[in-house]
Amino acid sequence: MEYVIEKGVDEQKDYSIDFTPELETDETIAVLEVTATSGITVDTYSESAGIVTIWLSGGTGGEEYIITCTVETSEGSPGRDYTKSIKVPVVTR
Repeated sequence: MEYVIEKGVDEQKDYSIDFTPELETDETIAVLEVTATSGITVDTYSESAGIVTIWLSGGTGGEEYIITCTVETSEGSPGRDYTKSIKVPVVTR
């Protein structure tokens, strides 16, 4: 798990999770799911060329939240599964 840049309580901010090191040539992300610990909002998420972008809002100052992204790839049947998580500290500014 990696820490990312902190987010202010009142900010809506985007974060990226890179799955390109796991993908083989011509392999794509076929299924994508993003979850977050209670208290922060996942507004939207998308994937392009193996990079998942997640927009977050809310949260309580002084708390850290875990954002988890699980993907299934186009390789095999079913595809290969990967999960990565980031820790987002929320601050009051």
